[in-house]
Amino acid sequence: MMIVKTGMLRWLAAVGLLAGWVGSAAAQPAVSAWPVFHHDVQRTGRTTVVGPALPTTARQVWKGFGVLRSSPVIGPDGTVYQGSGKQFCAIDPTPGIPIPQKWCTEINGTVVLASPGLGVDPTNVAQIRAYVGGRDNRLHAFDQNGMALWTYNVGIDGDVATAPVFGSDGSIFFGGVTRLHSLDKFGSLQWVEGLDSYVYTASPVLAPNGRLYVGTIGGSLYAFAPDAMNPTNANQKWRITVAATIRFAAPAVGPDGTVYIGTRDGLVAVTDNDTSAVVQWTFPMGGRGAVSTPAIGADGTLYIGGQGTQAGAGATFFAINPNGTQKWAYSTGKFFRGSPILDGAGRIYATSGRDIVAFNAATGGAPLWTFTTGRNVYASPALAADGTLWVGSGDRWLYAISD
Repeated sequence: MMIVKTGMLRWLAAVGLLAGWVGSAAAQPAVSAWPVFHHDVQRTGRTTVVGPALPTTARQVWKGFGVLRSSPVIGPDGTVYQGSGKQFCAIDPTPGIPIPQKWCTEINGTVVLASPGLGVDPTNVAQIRAYVGGRDNRLHAFDQNGMALWTYNVGIDGDVATAPVFGSDGSIFFGGVTRLHSLDKFGSLQWVEGLDSYVYTASPVLAPNGRLYVGTIGGSLYAFAPDAMNPTNANQKWRITVAATIRFAAPAVGPDGTVYIGTRDGLVAVTDNDTSAVVQWTFPMGGRGAVSTPAIGADGTLYIGGQGTQAGAGATFFAINPNGTQKWAYSTGKFFRGSPILDGAGRIYATSGRDIVAFNAATGGAPLWTFTTGRNVYASPALAADGTLWVGSGDRWLYAISD
C-alpha cells in the first residue's frame, strides 16, 4: 500500500485540482498551482492553496532588469516565470540558494505589462511550454529550459501586451493592439479579428462553455464562440458598450457565467444571452474607477480595488455581492493597481501603492497585515503550491512571502 504524506497531498491537490484544467494531451494550460494570469482561464484569481497568514518570511528573491509590471506564473515544479525588460526568466523558488535565476532568454522587445502563460508541450506531455508577449510585436514560445521554439509576429497590430489564454484544443488566444489573435498549439494562425479600439492589456478570458471575451479601451466587451470543428472561424456573437473606458482590466467569469469587467465607471456585470448581451449592473468605485481584474469567491462575491483620484485619494478596496451591492469596503490613499487574489483560507491578497495587503474576505475591515516594498506594485500576486505568495514590485525585486 502506498502511503502519501500530508505535504504530498497538498502538492497533488495544488497542481491537479487548482489548475482548474484536466484534459487531453493538447489541453491547456499546464497543470500547476498558477499557470496563467489570475490563476485560471476564467481569470477568477481564486485558489484552494492556503497563503501566508502573516508575512513571517519575506524574501527579495531575484532582481529583474527593470520595473516588474508583468505578473508571475508558476510551473508544476514550483519554478516562477517572470518577464522583465527584454528578458524572460525562470526563477528557482528554493530558499537560500545563491543564484536563484535558472535561465533568462532575451527577446527583441521589452515585456513591460505582458504576463506569461504556461501550457502543455504538444509534442511531449511531460513538459511545458511558456508563452510571453513583447513590444517587438510578437508572441514568443519557449520550452521549460528557456530555448526559443517559435515566435508569431502580429505585424502592424503592434505590441503584444496581453496574457495568453488557452482553449481545450490547445488554441492560444491573445490580443495585439487592436486585434484578437488565435493560434493553434503549434503557433500557426487560425484567425484574427479586428476590434473597435485598443485592447491595451485587457487580456482575453475563456468561460467554461468555450466563450471567449475581451474588452477594449473604447469601453466595448466582445464575445466570440470559437469552434474546434472549424478553427479558422472566430464566430463573433456580440459586442456591447459597457463603460467609457476599459484599461488594463481583463474580464473574469463568475460561477453562473456572468462576465465582470473593471472599467473607468467601476465594476460592470454583463449577462451573455448567446447572440446579445445586457449590462446587469455597474458598481461605481469613484475617481478613475478600476484598472484590475476582480477575484471571484466560490459564492460569487467579487473583490476589487479602485484607483481613487489622480493622487490616489479615496482609493478603496471593495467586496461586492453578486447582485451588485456593497458587502464591505476599506479606503486608503494609495492606488489599487494589481489584480487581487483569493486563497483557500478566505484571505484576499491585494496591492496598494507600495504595499501588499491581506484582508479577511468575509469581514473586511482593517487589513490582516501589510508588507511594504521599495516602490509601487503594478503586478498581480501568484500563489505557489506550498503557500508562498509571489509578487513583483516597481523596485525591480521579485518577492516571496510565507508564514
